[in-house]
Amino acid sequence: MFGIGGWKQVGATFDMKRQAAIREQLEQEGIEYQVKVQNRLKSGVLSGNQRARLGSAGENAASEREYLFYVQKAEEEKARRVIESAGR
Repeated sequence: MFGIGGWKQVGATFDMKRQAAIREQLEQEGIEYQVKVQNRLKSGVLSGNQRARLGSAGENAASEREYLFYVQKAEEEKARRVIESAGR
């Protein structure tokens, strides 16, 4: 989905309020976007069973989820400007 058809990553944040502000601004500007949410504490193929072994010891709960924003390549520059101004 993201690597095909000219989708480009234009921003990322761990902050839930900032991601909501970014979404709102992109929608107001009429920019089509996709958000990929990565759960950093989820165990996966590459990370093995680290969470099962260590639990969430030492992990900052605020950085558990990373929100990655993607837009069509044609909207990339406009979206970057919108994201820079979002939440200020």
